[in-house]
Amino acid sequence: MNSIVNIINKNREKIEEVKEISRLKKIIEKAEDEKIKIFLNSGIKIYEMIRRNEVENKKIIDLFDHITDWDEIIYEANLNINDINQKENETCECGNILIKGSNFCCNCGKQVDEEITLKCDHCLNYIDENDVFCGCCGRKIK
Repeated sequence: MNSIVNIINKNREKIEEVKEISRLKKIIEKAEDEKIKIFLNSGIKIYEMIRRNEVENKKIIDLFDHITDWDEIIYEANLNINDINQKENETCECGNILIKGSNFCCNCGKQVDEEITLKCDHCLNYIDENDVFCGCCGRKIK
């Protein structure tokens, strides 16, 4: 009988230990999540400061060196999505659906207006001539 009571007590202790370990792991997980949020927000703020030329430390700037490459990939993909979405909506004043890349409407012969674009000096992406900032890198154009 004593051995059964000892086994039950050991199992209770083990259950309490498992509960305590689980509670501590939840505390660790929450603390790590908060730490990650701080790192993420700090990185975003530093990156924004770099883009505004407010950081002079070369080592810090170099940490963010390839982000503009990823920004460009994201920007290009978004442009492609917009092109696909606009493809469905481009129509002439006469109501005819325009074929992408055509210079004239197939129905009425009206010339299709071409957007005049400029190249950003910083990231070399094309932007609308009326834009003040580059949609890809955020730099001021004019």
